[in-house]
Amino acid sequence: MASISTGTSHTVRVLGLVGTAHFMSHLFYQTLPPLFVLMVVDLDTSYTALGLIMTVYHVAAATATTPMGFIVDRINPRWVLTIGLLVQATAMILAGFYNSYFALMVLFAVSGIAFAVYHPADYAIMSGAIHRSRLGRAFSVHAFSGNMGNALTPIIVLAIAGWWSWQIAFLVIGSAVLLVLGEPIVSGDDPQHPDMLRRQSFVGDEAHWHRRIDRLELISHDRPPA
Repeated sequence: MASISTGTSHTVRVLGLVGTAHFMSHLFYQTLPPLFVLMVVDLDTSYTALGLIMTVYHVAAATATTPMGFIVDRINPRWVLTIGLLVQATAMILAGFYNSYFALMVLFAVSGIAFAVYHPADYAIMSGAIHRSRLGRAFSVHAFSGNMGNALTPIIVLAIAGWWSWQIAFLVIGSAVLLVLGEPIVSGDDPQHPDMLRRQSFVGDEAHWHRRIDRLELISHDRPPA
Protein backbone atom coordinates (compact mmCIF):
# COMPACT_ATOMS: atom_id res chain seq x y z
CA MET A 1 0.00 0.00 0.00
CA ALA A 2 2.85 2.38 0.83
CA SER A 3 4.53 1.83 -2.54
CA ILE A 4 1.22 2.45 -4.36
CA SER A 5 0.71 5.67 -2.39
CA THR A 6 4.29 6.76 -3.10
CA GLY A 7 3.91 5.99 -6.80
CA THR A 8 0.64 7.93 -6.99
CA SER A 9 2.04 11.00 -5.23
CA HIS A 10 5.10 10.93 -7.49
CA THR A 11 2.86 10.72 -10.57
CA VAL A 12 0.75 13.65 -9.38
CA ARG A 13 3.86 15.74 -8.71
CA VAL A 14 5.37 15.03 -12.13
CA LEU A 15 2.06 15.72 -13.88
CA GLY A 16 1.61 18.92 -11.90
CA LEU A 17 4.98 20.27 -12.96
CA VAL A 18 4.93 19.09 -16.57
CA GLY A 19 1.27 19.99 -16.98
CA THR A 20 1.92 23.50 -15.69
CA ALA A 21 4.79 23.90 -18.14
CA HIS A 22 2.51 22.71 -20.95
CA PHE A 23 -0.21 25.13 -19.83
CA MET A 24 2.33 27.98 -19.88
CA SER A 25 3.56 27.05 -23.35
CA HIS A 26 0.04 27.41 -24.76
CA LEU A 27 -0.49 30.58 -22.74
CA PHE A 28 2.63 32.04 -24.39
CA TYR A 29 1.70 31.43 -28.00
CA GLN A 30 -1.98 32.31 -27.56
CA THR A 31 -1.18 35.68 -25.98
CA LEU A 32 -0.78 37.55 -29.27
CA PRO A 33 -4.06 36.90 -31.20
CA PRO A 34 -6.46 38.37 -28.58
CA LEU A 35 -4.35 41.56 -28.59
CA PHE A 36 -4.63 42.12 -32.35
CA VAL A 37 -7.48 44.58 -31.92
CA LEU A 38 -5.33 46.81 -29.70
CA MET A 39 -2.00 46.35 -31.47
CA VAL A 40 -3.28 47.06 -34.97
CA VAL A 41 -3.81 50.70 -33.97
CA ASP A 42 -0.72 51.21 -31.82
CA LEU A 43 1.64 49.63 -34.37
CA ASP A 44 -0.16 51.17 -37.37
CA THR A 45 -0.28 47.83 -39.12
CA SER A 46 -2.89 45.36 -40.43
CA TYR A 47 -4.48 42.20 -39.07
CA THR A 48 -2.82 40.29 -41.90
CA ALA A 49 0.61 41.54 -40.87
CA LEU A 50 -0.02 40.57 -37.25
CA GLY A 51 -1.24 37.17 -38.39
CA LEU A 52 2.05 36.74 -40.24
CA ILE A 53 3.83 36.89 -36.87
CA MET A 54 1.89 33.80 -35.81
CA THR A 55 2.78 32.10 -39.09
CA VAL A 56 6.47 32.76 -38.46
CA TYR A 57 6.07 31.48 -34.89
CA HIS A 58 4.57 28.16 -35.95
CA VAL A 59 6.97 27.66 -38.89
CA ALA A 60 9.85 28.17 -36.45
CA ALA A 61 8.28 25.72 -33.99
CA ALA A 62 7.62 23.09 -36.66
CA THR A 63 11.15 23.39 -38.06
CA ALA A 64 12.77 23.06 -34.65
CA THR A 65 10.65 20.23 -33.22
CA THR A 66 12.54 17.29 -34.75
CA PRO A 67 16.01 18.63 -33.83
CA MET A 68 14.73 19.24 -30.29
CA GLY A 69 13.75 15.58 -30.08
CA PHE A 70 17.35 14.56 -30.77
CA ILE A 71 18.59 17.10 -28.21
CA VAL A 72 16.19 15.74 -25.57
CA ASP A 73 17.51 12.22 -26.22
CA ARG A 74 21.08 13.41 -25.55
CA ILE A 75 20.49 15.89 -22.72
CA ASN A 76 18.46 15.70 -19.51
CA PRO A 77 14.91 16.67 -20.62
CA ARG A 78 14.43 18.62 -17.39
CA TRP A 79 17.08 21.10 -18.46
CA VAL A 80 15.82 21.31 -22.03
CA LEU A 81 12.32 22.06 -20.74
CA THR A 82 13.61 24.64 -18.27
CA ILE A 83 15.64 26.43 -20.96
CA GLY A 84 12.62 26.45 -23.27
CA LEU A 85 10.50 28.06 -20.56
CA LEU A 86 13.16 30.68 -19.84
CA VAL A 87 13.64 31.58 -23.51
CA GLN A 88 9.90 31.92 -24.11
CA ALA A 89 9.44 33.97 -20.94
CA THR A 90 12.31 36.28 -21.92
CA ALA A 91 10.84 36.75 -25.40
CA MET A 92 7.44 37.60 -23.89
CA ILE A 93 8.92 40.11 -21.45
CA LEU A 94 10.95 41.79 -24.20
CA ALA A 95 7.81 41.95 -26.37
CA GLY A 96 6.32 44.16 -23.67
CA PHE A 97 9.16 46.67 -24.05
CA TYR A 98 9.43 46.85 -27.85
CA ASN A 99 6.75 48.84 -29.65
CA SER A 100 8.00 47.63 -33.04
CA TYR A 101 6.40 45.21 -35.50
CA PHE A 102 9.71 43.75 -36.69
CA ALA A 103 10.99 43.35 -33.13
CA LEU A 104 7.85 41.35 -32.33
CA MET A 105 8.41 39.23 -35.44
CA VAL A 106 11.93 38.30 -34.31
CA LEU A 107 10.91 37.69 -30.70
CA PHE A 108 8.05 35.40 -31.68
CA ALA A 109 10.33 33.49 -34.06
CA VAL A 110 12.69 32.86 -31.14
CA SER A 111 9.72 31.95 -28.95
CA GLY A 112 8.56 29.49 -31.60
CA ILE A 113 11.92 27.72 -31.54
CA ALA A 114 11.70 27.51 -27.74
CA PHE A 115 8.14 26.14 -27.98
CA ALA A 116 9.52 23.15 -29.90
CA VAL A 117 11.05 21.72 -26.71
CA TYR A 118 7.80 21.05 -24.86
CA HIS A 119 6.39 17.93 -26.45
CA PRO A 120 9.69 16.00 -26.80
CA ALA A 121 10.78 16.98 -23.28
CA ASP A 122 7.36 16.49 -21.66
CA TYR A 123 6.83 13.01 -23.10
CA ALA A 124 10.39 11.98 -22.25
CA ILE A 125 9.89 13.10 -18.66
CA MET A 126 6.53 11.37 -18.30
CA SER A 127 7.74 8.15 -19.95
CA GLY A 128 10.73 8.03 -17.61
CA ALA A 129 8.98 9.04 -14.39
CA ILE A 130 5.50 7.51 -14.62
CA HIS A 131 4.69 3.82 -14.60
CA ARG A 132 3.38 2.43 -17.89
CA SER A 133 0.04 1.51 -16.26
CA ARG A 134 -0.63 5.24 -15.74
CA LEU A 135 0.85 6.64 -18.96
CA GLY A 136 -2.43 6.84 -20.87
CA ARG A 137 -4.02 8.92 -18.13
CA ALA A 138 -0.85 10.98 -17.78
CA PHE A 139 -0.82 11.85 -21.48
CA SER A 140 -4.50 12.81 -21.24
CA VAL A 141 -3.86 15.16 -18.32
CA HIS A 142 -0.93 16.63 -20.23
CA ALA A 143 -3.14 17.32 -23.27
CA PHE A 144 -5.86 18.74 -21.02
CA SER A 145 -3.44 21.24 -19.47
CA GLY A 146 -2.43 22.53 -22.91
CA ASN A 147 -6.04 22.88 -24.02
CA MET A 148 -6.88 24.75 -20.82
CA GLY A 149 -4.07 27.15 -21.69
CA ASN A 150 -5.75 27.78 -25.03
CA ALA A 151 -9.15 28.26 -23.40
CA LEU A 152 -8.09 30.61 -20.60
CA THR A 153 -5.54 32.76 -22.43
CA PRO A 154 -8.03 35.16 -24.11
CA ILE A 155 -9.76 35.80 -20.79
CA ILE A 156 -6.50 36.38 -18.89
CA VAL A 157 -4.81 38.45 -21.59
CA LEU A 158 -7.78 40.70 -22.39
CA ALA A 159 -8.43 41.29 -18.69
CA ILE A 160 -4.83 42.47 -18.20
CA ALA A 161 -4.77 44.50 -21.42
CA GLY A 162 -8.15 46.08 -20.65
CA TRP A 163 -7.01 47.14 -17.20
CA TRP A 164 -3.54 48.31 -18.26
CA SER A 165 -2.21 47.77 -21.82
CA TRP A 166 -1.17 45.07 -24.26
CA GLN A 167 2.47 45.68 -23.35
CA ILE A 168 1.72 44.96 -19.70
CA ALA A 169 -0.09 41.77 -20.78
CA PHE A 170 3.13 40.51 -22.38
CA LEU A 171 5.13 41.45 -19.28
CA VAL A 172 2.75 39.69 -16.89
CA ILE A 173 2.49 36.52 -18.99
CA GLY A 174 6.27 36.36 -19.39
CA SER A 175 6.87 36.91 -15.69
CA ALA A 176 4.39 34.17 -14.76
CA VAL A 177 6.95 31.53 -15.77
CA LEU A 178 8.70 32.22 -12.45
CA LEU A 179 5.81 30.36 -10.81
CA VAL A 180 6.71 27.29 -12.86
CA LEU A 181 10.44 27.52 -12.24
CA GLY A 182 9.94 28.00 -8.51
CA GLU A 183 10.19 24.21 -8.14
CA PRO A 184 12.58 22.22 -10.37
CA ILE A 185 11.01 20.20 -13.17
CA VAL A 186 11.32 16.50 -12.35
CA SER A 187 13.34 14.58 -14.94
CA GLY A 188 12.05 11.23 -13.72
CA ASP A 189 15.37 9.41 -13.98
CA ASP A 190 15.74 8.50 -10.31
CA PRO A 191 16.71 4.82 -10.43
CA GLN A 192 15.55 4.24 -6.84
CA HIS A 193 11.95 5.31 -7.38
CA PRO A 194 9.48 2.37 -7.34
CA ASP A 195 7.93 3.37 -10.67
CA MET A 196 11.37 3.61 -12.26
CA LEU A 197 12.35 0.19 -10.91
CA ARG A 198 9.19 -1.34 -12.36
CA ARG A 199 9.88 0.39 -15.66
CA GLN A 200 13.42 -1.01 -15.73
CA SER A 201 11.97 -4.46 -15.01
CA PHE A 202 9.60 -4.04 -17.94
CA VAL A 203 12.48 -3.03 -20.21
CA GLY A 204 14.37 -6.13 -19.10
CA ASP A 205 11.36 -8.33 -19.87
CA GLU A 206 11.04 -6.71 -23.28
CA ALA A 207 14.71 -7.39 -24.02
CA HIS A 208 14.19 -11.02 -23.00
CA TRP A 209 11.38 -11.44 -25.52
CA HIS A 210 13.47 -9.79 -28.24
CA ARG A 211 16.20 -12.37 -27.60
CA ARG A 212 13.68 -15.23 -27.87
CA ILE A 213 12.35 -13.85 -31.15
CA ASP A 214 15.91 -13.60 -32.49
CA ARG A 215 16.51 -17.27 -31.60
CA LEU A 216 13.31 -18.33 -33.37
CA GLU A 217 14.37 -16.42 -36.48
CA LEU A 218 17.77 -18.13 -36.44
CA ILE A 219 16.11 -21.54 -36.11
CA SER A 220 13.75 -20.79 -39.00
CA HIS A 221 16.66 -19.71 -41.20
CA ASP A 222 18.67 -22.85 -40.39
CA ARG A 223 15.71 -25.18 -41.08
CA PRO A 224 16.09 -26.96 -44.46
CA PRO A 225 13.38 -26.22 -47.07
CA ALA A 226 10.48 -28.71 -47.23
